[in-house]
Parts: sequence; structure tokens; C-alpha cells
Amino acid sequence: MRDRRLGRERLRLLLALFSFALVLLFHGAPPALGQASNGELIDVRTGFARLTVKDEGARPQSSDVQVSWKGTNQAVREVLGGPDSAIEVGIALDLSASMQRNLESMKSALREFIRSELSAADRVFIVSFSDRIELVTEGLDTSLSSIANLSIDDRPGVRPTRFFDGVDGALSHFRNSSPRAVLLVASDGCDSLNEDDAGERILHRAANLAIPVVLIAPGRRDCRNTTCKPTGSGEWACSDDVSSTIPSVRLRDRDPANPTRGPIDVPADSLTSPATMARDKFVGRLKAGGGGFLIARSDAEWTRELNTVRSLLDRQWTVVFEPSSAALQSSEVQVRVRKRSQPKTSE
Repeated sequence: MRDRRLGRERLRLLLALFSFALVLLFHGAPPALGQASNGELIDVRTGFARLTVKDEGARPQSSDVQVSWKGTNQAVREVLGGPDSAIEVGIALDLSASMQRNLESMKSALREFIRSELSAADRVFIVSFSDRIELVTEGLDTSLSSIANLSIDDRPGVRPTRFFDGVDGALSHFRNSSPRAVLLVASDGCDSLNEDDAGERILHRAANLAIPVVLIAPGRRDCRNTTCKPTGSGEWACSDDVSSTIPSVRLRDRDPANPTRGPIDVPADSLTSPATMARDKFVGRLKAGGGGFLIARSDAEWTRELNTVRSLLDRQWTVVFEPSSAALQSSEVQVRVRKRSQPKTSE
């Protein structure tokens, strides 16, 4: 009787082990520590944030880094990065007509940046945008050749520049499995759709992905005061925000106490457009996310500003930590690096 009971227990154990093996076979084993389905360096079960320090130097120690979320410190596992670590670079290129003059300078500088900064261990992809967003290519060699062959969108008709959608589309292609990452956007930053809080939405998404965004623009002139909306036929209907029937806008009325100070009227089209205000608000917050806004008006300036990006990447570190809650997002954490105490020197 006892032997029969032991036999049944062994059978149940074997069936349980066999069932577990089937689960692993068909669903895959859980990721090992330090590995993830989207890369080998960042675990999908961990949280991470990217940190750009002021000066190049030695890797910050885990004990020197403090990560907090809603007042609760998170357990820091490790710090990745440094000049010799792998990079993931996304490049979003504005191919709208407003970039015609600067296209060749932009292409030449970007190709030189890819050649000098990236290797086979790094990942790079190219996204283009105008009124449509397209993943052009991925990979080191194909990116070099694709950039050389890109041209301004010359389809007839008036079409918008979907700047914020282009940045958003580029963010969606990041794998986020490298210690360092950056999204380079070559554009004047002008968006024609005039969507409320579009820039805020993109900044929030970039922060959650811990992807710094660097916008390199050919200048900071006002954007055209034009808004475009899609029609039912698939075309675009574009119009000026300010009606041509309004000849001027009054900024100040006559001062009764001082007759010499009369009203101030300015042409309506000289006012800052909603697109300009949206761009300026957007670029004003890029630095807080580890990125920046750079202006390049010539071949030499495009090369110089991309050297600035190189310096930014050399000072970038990824802090990997154990999140205390599944609700935690990278945009909500605060990262601080404690200053190391310098050893006293004997006199």
C-alpha cells in the first residue's frame, strides 16, 4: 500500500515537471539577469534613466548615484556608459521645402558624424519627414548611402511639415538596449498642424524612454503662419492663421495721460506664429532631458555642432535600478550623483 502511494506521488511529480518543461518550451524561459528581449545590457524588469554629467571622467560608481521616485529611493544596480560603450543613434531628417538651402551641409555633416563616431557595435537608423513620416533605413553602411541619396520632397502642392509627428515616429524605432542613446533631429522645428500640446506630449514620451533629443536647426527665424489639415480626399488644406482682411493688430492703445504716446499697430503677419511659439517652448526644455538645441548656418557650423553631440554622448551614463513599483516611469525619477570626498593629502 505504501509503495503504491509513493508511486503515485512520483508520478504526480514527473507530470508537474513535464508540464513546466512544456511551458518553457512554448513560452520561453524568463530573461536571465542582465538580459532582455530587446537587448543584452538593460533588463526589461529594471528601470533606467540616462544622466549627462558636466565633465568627462571616470564612470560614476553605483554607490555615488541616488535615484528617487516620489520620495522613495530606488536600489541602483549598475551604471553603464562611457566613451567606449555602445550607442544607439536615431536621426530624423526634415525633407520639407524650408530645408532646401541647408540640405547638403546637413547631409555631409551627418555622414561624417556616423563615419567617425559609430562602429559595427552601434545601432543607427534614419527617419525622414515632411507631410509623411518614413523609416528610411537601419544600419551603418546603409545609413551612409541613404543619407547621400536623400532629397527634398518635390511633390507638387502645398503640404504641411509634421515636425512633432516626425520626432514621435523616430522615438518609436528605438530599441533602448544600449548604454548610450540620442535622437538627432535636423530641422527648423516648425510644425504646420498646430496641435495643442504636441511638443509637451513628445517631451514626455522621450523622458519616459530616457532618450535625449538634440535639435540642430539652420536658424531660429519665425515659422510661417500657416496651418494645414487633412481633407477627406487625402489632400491637405493649408491656410494662414491670420486672415488677410485684418490689416493690423493693435498692441497698445493711446495713453490719455501722455498724448505723445499713441497706439501701436503692427502687421498681423509679423506676430509670432503659433508654430514659432510651439517650437520655442519645445526647444527650451530639451536640455532638461539631456539633449539640446543647436544652430548651424554653414558647413563648418554643422560639423562643429555635431562635435557638441559627440561630447554630450561621452558624458552620458545610463543608471539601471530596481523600481519599487510597476507604475514607475523614467520621466518621474530624480537622479543625483553624490560628490566623492577627496582624500586628504599629507603635508
